[in-house]
Amino acid sequence: MSAVNSPMRDFPSHGKSGQGEPEHGPHALERGPIAARFESIAGGAPGHRITDADTVRTDRAPSGMCAEILSLPDAARHAPEWNDLATRSVEQNPFARPDFLLPVADYLRPKNPRILFIRRNGRLTGMLPLVNDTVGFGICGPKDALFFHQYGPVGAPLIDRDHVDATVSALFTPPERTVPCDPDSATRLPERKTGAPRGLLVHLDRNGPIYLALERIAAQSGLSPIILSQFERASLDATQERDHFLRHVLVRKKRKDLSRLLRRLAEQGKVCIHVHRNSAAIACALERFMALEVRSWKGQQETALGSETARMQLAHGIVTEFAAAGHARIDEITVDGILVASLISFIDCGRLFTWKIAHHKDFARFSLGSQIVLALTKSILDDPSVRSADSLATPNHPMIDHIWRERISIVNAYFPLRRTGPLAAACMRADDRMHQVARRTAKRLLASAKSYLRKP
Repeated sequence: MSAVNSPMRDFPSHGKSGQGEPEHGPHALERGPIAARFESIAGGAPGHRITDADTVRTDRAPSGMCAEILSLPDAARHAPEWNDLATRSVEQNPFARPDFLLPVADYLRPKNPRILFIRRNGRLTGMLPLVNDTVGFGICGPKDALFFHQYGPVGAPLIDRDHVDATVSALFTPPERTVPCDPDSATRLPERKTGAPRGLLVHLDRNGPIYLALERIAAQSGLSPIILSQFERASLDATQERDHFLRHVLVRKKRKDLSRLLRRLAEQGKVCIHVHRNSAAIACALERFMALEVRSWKGQQETALGSETARMQLAHGIVTEFAAAGHARIDEITVDGILVASLISFIDCGRLFTWKIAHHKDFARFSLGSQIVLALTKSILDDPSVRSADSLATPNHPMIDHIWRERISIVNAYFPLRRTGPLAAACMRADDRMHQVARRTAKRLLASAKSYLRKP
C-alpha cells in the first residue's frame, strides 16, 4: 500500500499569542469554503461523474440498507450530513471530514477517487473514501483501497457508532439488483453493472471497532483478511492525572534530561510556551510556523509546507477551516520572542492528532521536539475535553516513543468482500514482502552512498 509519513518527519514533495476558546461547536464544519468549491462543480460537466457509479441495495443486505458510489464533486453536495456522521463515527478521523479530504484529494490526485456512502433508512451511516491502489509492485493488479496519505495517515472510514455491524455488513453483500437510495436524487445514475468494491485494502487500528467488525463480518461470510504488514505507533491516554504521568509514565531519566535542557535553554533568554486555539491567533501562528519550517532542513529539501505554493495554499485552507470550527491548535515555544518550536494539532470529538512539527535548527541541541511534545502533553492532561492523542508517528520513533508510552497497533490488510482463492492471497503477500525488502535495500544503499560521498 501507499507509504505513509508521520507528522514527526517531513512530507514528500508533490509532482504533513495567548490561549483562546473555540469559536464554534462540533458541527461548525458543515459547509466551509473548501467543500463549497467542490459543491459548485457538482452539477457541472458529465466528466466529473464516476462512470461506473451506482446505487445498490439487495435482499440479503441488512434491512433498510443501501449504498451509492459518488464522485468527489457529487459527494461534496452532502457535506452537512457527512460532517454530522463524523461526529457520530465510532472512530474519530478529522482527515476524513470533507473540508480535509476533498482539498487533499484535489492536490494529491489519487487514482480514481470516489466516495462510498452507506445509508440505513435514508440516514447516512457510513462514508468510505475509495481510490485505486496496489500491493507491493502491483503484480496482483489494482485494488480498491480506503484512502489514506501522508497528509492524513489515518485510514479509518466514518462509521456510525450505533450501526457498525449493519454498515459493515452492507460491504459484504453481493449486489444482485440496483435500487436508488433516493428515487428523487439528481445524482441518480442509470441502473447498470455495479461499481461496488470486490475487496478493500485497509490501514486501520487492529484493535479498533472498525477492523474488528470487518474481521467479524468477514468470518461470518467465510472470508478472512490477508495481513500484509503491521506496526505500532505512540499514543497517549489523556484521561490519566498529570502528576501520575510525570511521576510514573514518563521515564525518570528522560524527565530529568528534558528538565536540564529546558534550564539550559532558559539561559539563552526568557522561555515562553503559547497555546493558540482561536482563529485569529492560529492564522498568525501558522504564518510563523511556515516561516520556521522553510528555514529548517525541510526547506532545504523542499518538503516544507511553504516550499510549494499549492501545498502552502492547501495547508492554509485546511488549518483555517478547522480553526474556525475549534478543531485546531498550535503550540509554540519562544526564547526572547524568537520562535524556536511549533506544533500543529487537530482535535476531533475528544481525540487529538499531532500533524506538523518544526523547530529552529540553531537550538536543536535543546531537544526542542521533545520539549514541545511534553508541553503539549501537560496541556492536554489538564484539559478534560481531550481523552486521547494519536502521534501519527512512524514505528519506533526516537523522540515521541519515550514520552507517549501507549501504543496503537496499525495493520495493513486486504479484506476480500467476495470469494477469492488461496493463490491470490499467497501472491499478494509475496508481492508485498518483496517490495518491503526492496525498499529496505534501497535505503541502505542510499545511506551507504551518502556516507561514502561525505568522506574526504
